[in-house]
Amino acid sequence: MNGVLRFTVALAPLFALWALAASVVAIRAARTDFASAARRGLFAAFVCAFVAIAGLTAGLISFDLSSRFVMQSSSALMPIRYVPAAFLAAPGGALLVLAALVGAAGLAMTGGRRHDALTSRWTVACVAGAIIVPLAIAAFAAPFDLPIGVRQDGAGLSPDLQRSATTLHALALMLGTACANVSFALTAAAVASRTVDERWSARVRVWNALAWTALFVGAIAGARWYALNPVRGAWLSDPVTALWLLPTATGAWLVHLDSGRATAERAVIRVILIAATFVGATLALTFGAGAFVTGAASALTHRAGWWVGATPAAAVLLLVVLLRRGDGALASASRIADGVRSPAAAWIAHAGFVLVVASAVGARFTRDRTVALGDAEIFRARDPFGHQWSFASQGISTLQRENYASLTVSLMPKRDDQQLAMLSAEARSYTLASGDDAGPPAFITGHVAGPFLETRLTVVEPEGKRPTLRITFVPLAPWLAVGGWLLAIGTVAPLLRRRREPTS
Repeated sequence: MNGVLRFTVALAPLFALWALAASVVAIRAARTDFASAARRGLFAAFVCAFVAIAGLTAGLISFDLSSRFVMQSSSALMPIRYVPAAFLAAPGGALLVLAALVGAAGLAMTGGRRHDALTSRWTVACVAGAIIVPLAIAAFAAPFDLPIGVRQDGAGLSPDLQRSATTLHALALMLGTACANVSFALTAAAVASRTVDERWSARVRVWNALAWTALFVGAIAGARWYALNPVRGAWLSDPVTALWLLPTATGAWLVHLDSGRATAERAVIRVILIAATFVGATLALTFGAGAFVTGAASALTHRAGWWVGATPAAAVLLLVVLLRRGDGALASASRIADGVRSPAAAWIAHAGFVLVVASAVGARFTRDRTVALGDAEIFRARDPFGHQWSFASQGISTLQRENYASLTVSLMPKRDDQQLAMLSAEARSYTLASGDDAGPPAFITGHVAGPFLETRLTVVEPEGKRPTLRITFVPLAPWLAVGGWLLAIGTVAPLLRRRREPTS
């Protein structure tokens, strides 16, 4: 079975290359037969990526020791809920998921008869060009080859990936990249055919909104990932994470641009911004994929990063060529409408933005307290709002398993003599088959949240009978997720209203 899957992974970049070549011929020679062949090639590349993902999923669930990817990314004791996160552990899985999402978005865009032939051809060409390099890297990673060294329990999943926020963060960013790629393809077709009009504006606004919403949700999940994972440090301190703000901010600008006459300045700015969204998202994924593979190191220190960087470079070159070719269309007098406007959705989005900003301001008033607590000891502190807190230690509990040992510290918190839910934090130490430590301990942060404050508990030093703990008060932290979802809903809600397709 692994032999068939290896062949499938090897065929995927070849199908994508054929789709790109056939699309170029179809665009230049106006050949409908090559256009159909290009879409079939893109569909074949998507099917190959999907089959490979299904094979990896089956291998991770059954713990197939004959697969190199399964041996490197999981263990016999890994819970099934961590299977999606295991795909992020190596390029052989993460880049397959990216290619499948980008391919699916392109196929969804070109499906049906609502779109003209030139738009479909450009979409297939841009999508195929975007997935060639990720599929090629995934093929050279050889996820279905035999492992170099067989371990009976597997190497195990990185503790940094064993968090639900991590999976949501990565998948949302990949989905945003896929939607931004379709926006770039639509704009490429409009500029090349000199039809930067209302039809183009209505189509591209939907994909821009979807791309920005996915990227924003990914950014919110990333902030949560860092907040509950103190080992990673402060959010945005790592360039890998900060780079994701480029496509997110660009997408927000695109979504909220006003409508008006298609002057040369406005149209050029829109084309550049759409291209920048795609280029920034693809470049950010280069760093993001490298972060999942090499830890905190930049993707450019990983050999795959240089090759993935060829994709945004090609996009910039294509943008320059198209702007020179379609300059006359950018100054046309056709009206560019930004789609259906909804006052209610605008108020929802504005409320979400206010909550996000308030959460960021509240984080500036965070208070940390570090204390060593033994059994039945009590620690008292005040939060930024002046409330009196007391934390009564409930003792230490330990758990020993085949490949890891965990230590859990539980505190019973009270705020102004009002009993709250128990607060627990955990420190895990992973071991290899030889008994040696696989790396530094993984710290799981416990938290209890109210309407205006989130209290977090982290184990700083697990050794001894009185472990060192860090208690953190973060004002308005719960508002971040609420504001993010409101902002996303306010952006996407107008798109759900039935709207008549504009005519040329």
